[in-house]
Amino acid sequence: MEGGQGINRGISYRTIEKVFNLLHYRVIKQDALIKEFEKRNKTDEKPERFEFSISVGMLEIYNDNVHDLLVMPKKRNPKKESLEVRQDKEGGIHVIGLTKESVKNPKDVIKLLKMGNDNRATASTDLNEHSSRSHMILTVEVKSGIVGEQPITGNLYLVDLAGSERVRKSAVEGDQLKEATHINKSLSALGNVMEALDRKASHIPYRDSKLTFLLQECLGGNSRTMMIVNVCPTDYTSDETALALQFATRVRRINLGSATRNISSKNLEQTLKEMSLKLRTLAKSKEKSEQQLLSLKKDHSRIQERLKSSSESRAKSMDEGRTLAVLKTSNKQMTSRWQKEKHLHEEAVAKLETAKNEVSTLSQSYVYKYK
Repeated sequence: MEGGQGINRGISYRTIEKVFNLLHYRVIKQDALIKEFEKRNKTDEKPERFEFSISVGMLEIYNDNVHDLLVMPKKRNPKKESLEVRQDKEGGIHVIGLTKESVKNPKDVIKLLKMGNDNRATASTDLNEHSSRSHMILTVEVKSGIVGEQPITGNLYLVDLAGSERVRKSAVEGDQLKEATHINKSLSALGNVMEALDRKASHIPYRDSKLTFLLQECLGGNSRTMMIVNVCPTDYTSDETALALQFATRVRRINLGSATRNISSKNLEQTLKEMSLKLRTLAKSKEKSEQQLLSLKKDHSRIQERLKSSSESRAKSMDEGRTLAVLKTSNKQMTSRWQKEKHLHEEAVAKLETAKNEVSTLSQSYVYKYK
């Protein structure tokens, strides 16, 4: 996740750098549109300007306790006081008292990563000279939008999990044995969550560990998740490699669904008004469609009666035969029109029901938000 220097930097740095590049490109593109608008129009009204801000937090889960890794050395408690994790009424997970530093460019991120990694718990074992004894979570909060409007907030979690090590191979004891026990327990809890998600279980055991509780928003609901499983290419660790690949296979089967944009409470009332207007429009369209359908049914009935009458007297006259051919053609045309209008009517009814459900849902949400 961390990598080395220069082109060898890891996933965390490269991901945040990509976020910066995309946001800066959006700013440059918007500024170019503003300049083009100013050249072509001599009015006071100008296109709205785009802005963004990024803040970064860094924490570790050590022995199932949550510690802030960005606390300055002078302020740091030698015992590393554990932070409290809470869930709000809307299901959001918050780490109370976690430091969040504003960053202006990727260089700021490098400084914070170095500070956090220096504070992280590591130790040397028989399997890894620089073994991570904790899970590290890098939180990136991005706020963006048009100047003067409510910004859109997105959260990115970059997680570096401690590796699972067999005690007899790593030869740890004392405090390191306790650390290994907590690491394996939290990874087992993560595996249970993955299994429950794979089975589409009604209950997902997020609260079995601090790790899964903190990652609840990432592992379900309105999110996109990518997991990278690393394995060691040696015969000595073949058992761990096989287990890791089995875990990866299970994770790969999980489908969390498509992520959608969250509607903020301030925009909920406006959205409700728009949906109500759409509902009235669909109701009028449905009424018009029903009238057209009724008219087509009457025309179809009259043509069927005329066709039946003409068929009975077909042998009497060649003229009646010509009339019959005309009526058949007309009947096909009217039948086609009737089926088409019927289809449009069914679509209008379906859209109306969908709109009613959306308005009902939004109305309930609005009442809940402003209760």
